[in-house]
Amino acid sequence: MKIIDLTHPHEPENITVIPRLVPLRQADGKEYTGICPRVNMNAMTGSYIDFPGHIDITENGRNASSADISEYYRRPAAVIRPVPDENGMVSRKALEKSAGNLPEGVSVLVINALNGKEISEVPLRGTWLALEAVEWIHEKKIRIVISDIWEKAAYEGVFCRLFSYGIDCVCIPWKLSLLPSGTLFRISVMFLPIPGAVQTPCRILAEIP
Repeated sequence: MKIIDLTHPHEPENITVIPRLVPLRQADGKEYTGICPRVNMNAMTGSYIDFPGHIDITENGRNASSADISEYYRRPAAVIRPVPDENGMVSRKALEKSAGNLPEGVSVLVINALNGKEISEVPLRGTWLALEAVEWIHEKKIRIVISDIWEKAAYEGVFCRLFSYGIDCVCIPWKLSLLPSGTLFRISVMFLPIPGAVQTPCRILAEIP
């Protein structure tokens, strides 16, 4: 088994670490200092997960503390690599064509549409999912989408539509090109159980048989 870490590094400008120094003394008199930092960070730094409550009208009560962690641990996954049209749109037809015979039981769909490039290497929202593509994802009973594309520059409501179906969205992954096509593998999405957090940084690990 091979483990691939798909987690995008955090952006340092979005994180502030404030050290707190705590003097400590052992029973034998030895002294040293404990470092107990406070970490302030933007929830949208590095890879992060959006629960449906990220948009008020699709709130379903699931957040980082209430979510059943078993739904995010070693889930059956597959990657598809749709080809955008000349305008950058990924249509339902493009998803269907790239999926071929999608393995049975997939609950995590990984969409890798940037042709081997990372998100930072392409124009922001220059490639996007069409609303009709979201319907195909829903019909396939996908529970979690991990994708390097989402909305177009002029928002059409892709996130809102996905959330309305109870689908969680994992954003800003990287190294998706390392995932094997046409085979089932396992993915774990890990995050701190922060009470009420409907968006939080996460770690994404793929297990390749």
